[in-house]
Amino acid sequence: MTGTVGRWVIIVDHTTVYYVILVIFVMALFTAHLIRRSRFGLALRSIGEYEEAATHIGINATVVKTIAFAISAFFMGAAGAIMATRWTYIDPRIAFDPLLSFLPVLMAIFGGTGQLYGPVFGAAIFAYLEEILTTKFPYYYMLLFGTILIVVILFLPHGLVGLVQKWRRGGWKRQNANP
Repeated sequence: MTGTVGRWVIIVDHTTVYYVILVIFVMALFTAHLIRRSRFGLALRSIGEYEEAATHIGINATVVKTIAFAISAFFMGAAGAIMATRWTYIDPRIAFDPLLSFLPVLMAIFGGTGQLYGPVFGAAIFAYLEEILTTKFPYYYMLLFGTILIVVILFLPHGLVGLVQKWRRGGWKRQNANP
């Protein structure tokens, strides 16, 4: 008995990790696009709007939610498996870190959940913002990051995509024109 909790992982070069993650990303987007345009996606949307009404019209909410969970778990597991090769040692503290587990949810909220490209946009901006804050303000990083997230959640309920859509429609001009 060695007393270790985790496992040693074979290291894979960064180029391979990048391309495998890119393939997983494209597959996830394509799957999300197909689901969104299918009857299954319509069932998911109806469950999201009002689950009790969805069950009354004949949708088996438990089965639909279980299938959706399995699909998302497949992509999360695939991404986690390839990301584990970037580290030499993994253990449950890394795998079940609350901050890492909650990051995808924060990225989706930050980008906006109404469109397929919202979470993707949010993840890109989120990662860039995280990099800037950790390098420029290493001691105040979490405080600044938390403040930015609170401001986005309070003042941009539809995320950054909602802000861009409002800007494209000229929403500020109309609001400022009527005092």
